[in-house]
Amino acid sequence: MRLTRTGLAMLLPLLPLGAQPTAPRLTLAEELRLDAGTEDFPTVTRVLVGPRGQIVVPINADMQLRVYDASGKKLGVVGRRGSGPGEFQLFGPIGWASDTMWVSDVQQQRTTFVGPDLKVLRTVLWPSSPGAIGGAGERLYIAQPYAFLSDGSVLADGNLAVETERGRQLSGTVRVRLTPGGPAQVVRRYPRTDDSPFMMNVAGFGRWVPFTLPLVVTARDDGRFAELSAPPLTRPEGTFDVAVFRASGDTLFARSYPFRGAPIPQAAKDSALASFVPSGGRVLEGPADLPQRFQAIARERMPAWYTPAEAVLLGLDLTTWVGMRPMAEGRSYLVLDRRGEPVGSLVVPRTTRVRQASATHVWVTETDADGLSSVVRYRISGLSCRPAAC
Repeated sequence: MRLTRTGLAMLLPLLPLGAQPTAPRLTLAEELRLDAGTEDFPTVTRVLVGPRGQIVVPINADMQLRVYDASGKKLGVVGRRGSGPGEFQLFGPIGWASDTMWVSDVQQQRTTFVGPDLKVLRTVLWPSSPGAIGGAGERLYIAQPYAFLSDGSVLADGNLAVETERGRQLSGTVRVRLTPGGPAQVVRRYPRTDDSPFMMNVAGFGRWVPFTLPLVVTARDDGRFAELSAPPLTRPEGTFDVAVFRASGDTLFARSYPFRGAPIPQAAKDSALASFVPSGGRVLEGPADLPQRFQAIARERMPAWYTPAEAVLLGLDLTTWVGMRPMAEGRSYLVLDRRGEPVGSLVVPRTTRVRQASATHVWVTETDADGLSSVVRYRISGLSCRPAAC
């Protein structure tokens, strides 16, 4: 399969007249293909790109990382399923500190460091309780690293909790900077999700309101992180918000982008409501009428229009890519420069996903009817900014 060369056609119908971002159409030229059949790839959901252009493909079924150089030559394999050195149970964040690759394991709560020769250097356990932080007796628990910086500090996601008579109570989540021998420094704080207008709470159980966009957060291994959000729609016109932050927590940009939402078909609403009923119809946890109570709240709070944005990707440079909800024509991406200005738009088939990107290239997965994914690198052209200035 080859990508269609189209542009902003998908995004513009979603936007009100007079509020359309002036983003030019992008074109693609294939440079490299790691074919699913040749490489024996199953469904691939992540692709990582290293500092020298090396391509890392995580294979979740085997807990294995297949590593290729920038020309597509296979350099080797890292890992397998297990609990020994260089073995993994569940991949978490993966990135680089200089020329050393690091791989986090969510289940084993540890990070493995791998040298340029693909040899395991060391394994470090995550800090399970870095200590007191904030006020009201809050403590930070289970800090998951997402960046190892050159000054020796680590940026991590963590849970905040307070010890009460009823036990440990979650009070929120934070992004923190951990320094050797120093206290944890809060970079960004997030409230509890059960206080969110996107969350339904019944008898101690929580479910997201269908067709809403709860806060989406992503991060890169240089410490930058981005947030995508949109208020619940009460009318067709709305905005989605994108904010990008430095490793320090300082804001690079925070912008709102207007759109006109497409109506949600009744069949889609009915399907969302039906999903609250467990397979077989039997409730295994909570009150017997739990599905019906969630359905009643969802009927009241579901919007009538789609929010188009659904994902955000930080580029290898300072570009930001906003992924839109797939439609019949395909899947679109809006490209933002370092100031949040729209500088390009790309539409790809529904079975294609942009996994890594920059102002000059995209690395995508193209998945066939059998669920097998090829990894492809395309050169892009047509941005309204020079690559070095994007």
